Amino acid sequence: MLKNLLISWKNNYGLVLISIGIAVGTLLCFVWYKQWLPEIQMRAPLVAQRTFEPRQKNYYVARIETKTAAFANAHGNILIYAIPAEGQPTQNLPSSTHAFQLDENGNATVVQDMTPGLYSALAYLDLNQNGQLDLSPEGHPTEPHRSSNSQAPNHDWRNLSEATFRIEEAKVTYSLIRFGE
Repeated sequence: MLKNLLISWKNNYGLVLISIGIAVGTLLCFVWYKQWLPEIQMRAPLVAQRTFEPRQKNYYVARIETKTAAFANAHGNILIYAIPAEGQPTQNLPSSTHAFQLDENGNATVVQDMTPGLYSALAYLDLNQNGQLDLSPEGHPTEPHRSSNSQAPNHDWRNLSEATFRIEEAKVTYSLIRFGE
């Protein structure tokens, strides 16, 4: 066995390789001892950055809460309407629509980056999950709905003038929309 090991060592230039290794190791020790190595500076550690930076964006944050467990894990949509400036025509179509799903406690949070201006919002629970607010033959919503001031606009659900909020430059605007009150 030892004889085979010595033959393998000789055939694979073992003596030459060990000599080169010793010479390189000695040279590195000498360079280290003379301090001829350049100074290596470590980079500053990476710092976790916030993903939510309200100072750079104009965020609208809507917190949606329900008081009943029947709505747990329900799907819904929030329709955000831009309120035109004085003298401008009103629009019946929302400027943006965002789907949400309530958690097991019946809560959800919707975050949207928006341009500054005056808005109102209407949230509804899409109980049949058809992606739209269902209306009765008289034109009244048949699914639970609330405006951005947590009121159920029963008289004219399209008139959201009492539920307006203003998005300002580089600020976060919050609203709490509660169902079941």
